[in-house]
Amino acid sequence: MRIMSITLFFGILYGCGSTSPLLISDETKVRSDQRFNFDHVRKSLLYFSNPTESNFRKVADTDATIHLLRHGGITGRLTPKTTAMSLTRELLEDSGKDDLVEAVTQLVENLRRDKASAARCVRETEAYLPESLPSDGKLFFTWGFDIGVASGKDASVNVAHKKFQSNPEEVWFYCIHELHHTGVMHHHPMPMLSDVKTTTELFAVLQYLTFLEGTAVYAAYDARKVSGALDKDSDYVALTDADTIARLEKEYFKHYRSVRSTPTRHIEHKDLIDLIGKMSGEVRLWYRVGGKMAMTIDQRCGRDIFRKVIRAGKDTFFQLYEALINNTHQNCPFPRESGD
Repeated sequence: MRIMSITLFFGILYGCGSTSPLLISDETKVRSDQRFNFDHVRKSLLYFSNPTESNFRKVADTDATIHLLRHGGITGRLTPKTTAMSLTRELLEDSGKDDLVEAVTQLVENLRRDKASAARCVRETEAYLPESLPSDGKLFFTWGFDIGVASGKDASVNVAHKKFQSNPEEVWFYCIHELHHTGVMHHHPMPMLSDVKTTTELFAVLQYLTFLEGTAVYAAYDARKVSGALDKDSDYVALTDADTIARLEKEYFKHYRSVRSTPTRHIEHKDLIDLIGKMSGEVRLWYRVGGKMAMTIDQRCGRDIFRKVIRAGKDTFFQLYEALINNTHQNCPFPRESGD
């Protein structure tokens, strides 16, 4: 029943006015088969059924584990002392409850069989990027870690997350979000957050993560809208409520102007943590306000300009949005590409 609902969502999406073709080419299906990787979650399930040291090491040795370590190192989510074995222990210890194992086993089987939805997920992501996703990139389905992360050409979605147990169809929307990150990172790599030492660098991170997260939120908007799933995620509930998003935008730009106007000086690590807390905490400002900025650019300027903005980067993203909200009489005052 669940797999039918996921397939129905993509069937509606590609049959009702999407810019993507109704039929998914064999080439796209092949690319999707090569992109989606189930090793980490399947080997985790094997470990839960037979918790031997050998099966534990099979999880630790997956490419997905390397990907999670890389992401954790860039963002500071993990310490430099974290190893593949210690991370795997963190992910697997006390998490293999029988009911969760059963639910994830069924979800994985449904996802694995639904090749058409996987292919369409890739096509929907690429509709919001200047070119195809990196051909050698992977989307790892994992057991544990954050709900979804991306690093370089690779991304992952944690199918054991509680959100997917009540709404398994959400997996494909999160795949769009995380895959979109990899397309953006192809042009604009994620900065090493531990290297952020000055207020100038802090402001650059604020802009980058607003650009990165906002465009990814918007990339899944149409898919959610057509499937009637905008109310299934709090970011989209906020984004579609005019009063809420206006309030959040006011709050966001208060912090934005404060950071921008701060004289250049050395910062402490707690300054970065404080900013991340304000931007990605309960109100999720750079997701929701960034999504509104992306939506405004796409709706006012069109998809071709939106793709150019992705290629140009964060500076152009902010310059164009500010021009649009400050000059309603001009259709799309696209600035020079900044090359950032």
